[in-house]
This record gives sequence, structure tokens and C-alpha cells, in this order.
Amino acid sequence: KKFIEKSKPDILHAHYASSYGLLGAISRFHPFIISVYGSDIYTFPRKNIFTKGLIKFNLYMADKILSTSNVMVKETQKYTGKPIDVTPFGIDINVFCPFYSKEMCFDKNDIVIGTVKTLEDKYGIEYLIRAFKIVKDKYPHLPLKLLLVGKGTKEAVLKKIVFELGIENVTIFTGFIDYDEIPKYHNMIDISVFVSIDDSESFGVSVLEAMACAKPVIVSDAGGLPEVVKKNVTGLIVERKNSVQTSNAIEELLLNKDMRLKFGANGRERVKNKYSLEDSVSQMIKVYEQQMLKN
Repeated sequence: KKFIEKSKPDILHAHYASSYGLLGAISRFHPFIISVYGSDIYTFPRKNIFTKGLIKFNLYMADKILSTSNVMVKETQKYTGKPIDVTPFGIDINVFCPFYSKEMCFDKNDIVIGTVKTLEDKYGIEYLIRAFKIVKDKYPHLPLKLLLVGKGTKEAVLKKIVFELGIENVTIFTGFIDYDEIPKYHNMIDISVFVSIDDSESFGVSVLEAMACAKPVIVSDAGGLPEVVKKNVTGLIVERKNSVQTSNAIEELLLNKDMRLKFGANGRERVKNKYSLEDSVSQMIKVYEQQMLKN
């Protein structure tokens, strides 16, 4: 509160309704905006009656509530009756754009299935690995490779699964990659797969990054992932925790290059029209201006 009094901001904007939301709420500064993101709404208020009460209080104190997806709007409405605006993340389509980078790690004829995600349980990486194994066994003559971009606490567990399945020679774990390098890795992948198992995956920034790079995507039905992907137009949607269904989707795209190219082109166009960084910034500026006028 002393810091706010000293700095005298025009607007106080808390990102996450739990921790930072509480700090903003108890400061009693206005205009006060809260952006909800996922675990703060899907996980935190379900811990106990106290955390549920905190979320309700924080949202009550906010002058404006923002969400990255419609599915999270519905979840947030369990704790407030206030209107909630959807302000999606924006993707820099000049940074995340199609270019050739496969030669960094692969032969030009390799068909790369992959994901760019933190290696944690909630992102369902194990189901992707097992789906890849099914496809690899079915098409042993094809130069299939699996690329897992990112690090996390489950890396050792996932490497063990890869070894047990006998696909270690066709699997690459990159470990940590600097954000500036991420577009290169998206562009190495021919089929991008994001099969999260937790609804706290409320938006799917990595999915949009892949789409901006003109990659066909496969996503699970978790959280906001089906919201950013237009089914059978920019990608395919599968049931979470279902390696067989995921393998079928991979196979469908694997055997149809025209579909891959079409989904990729449609995906980039969707990002340009609906999720560009410029549009996201403009939308947020408009929210700020409206709050300034009200207060």
C-alpha cells in the first residue's frame, strides 16, 4: 500500500486472482483490474473454504475482471456475478512465422512430431509419447522423429518411458530453450501436438505459436485448447488421456500432406485475424481507457 501511495499509478492491474489479486484487493486502490489465468481459478479456490473466500473477495474488489478465454469466464463466474471481458494473449506473427529450421536437428526427409511445453504432468506429454510409439510401430518404414521441447520436473520420468518403449533413438529432449529460440523449434515440427489433461490449461499460447508458424495442430479437449483451434480447419481435437485417439489423429495428418498444409495455412490466418499481438495490445489499451474514464 505504501508503494502504491508513493508511485501513484493511474491503474492497478493484478495478474492472477490469487496472490497478486489479494495484494491489489487489500490495497483498496482503484481502478483495480484483475486478470485470471488458470490455476488461480481452477485450482486455488478448490483447496479449502478459506481460499475460495479469498478469490471471491479479490474479485469483489476488482473494478474490471479479464480472462484469456471463454471457458475460463464460465469458471470464474462461479465466484463472482460481475461481467468478465475476454482479452486473449497476443502472438507476434512477425516472430512466430514459417521458416525452415529442420536442418538444426534433423534430416530434411524426417517427419517430426512434437510439442513445445514444460515437462509436467498436467501437459500430458506421456500420452503424446505413447501415441507416437503406436504410430511408429504401425509405420516403421517412415522416418518419424519425436521432438519434446522444454524442461520440467518430469523429464527423468518421461525419458524412462521413452527408453522402456524403445524409441530413444528417434526422440529428442531439448531441455531448456531460450524464448528467442522457440520459433526455430516450432518450425522443426511437422505435426504439433498439445494434449494437456488439466482444465487449468486455460488458453494455449504454445498452440497459437505453432499455428502462427503454419503448423497443423492436435489438441486435447482440456480447458481453453478447443477454443483456439477450429476443429477440422486448423487442427484436430482429441480426448484427453487418450493415446490411441491421439495416435489416430497423428496418423490422419501423417498420411495427408495436403491436410497438413491446409490446416497450417488456416491456422496462421486465424492467429493473424484473431490473436495478433497488435490486437491484444489495442484491446488492453481500450480497457485501461474505459477504467480511467469511469474513475
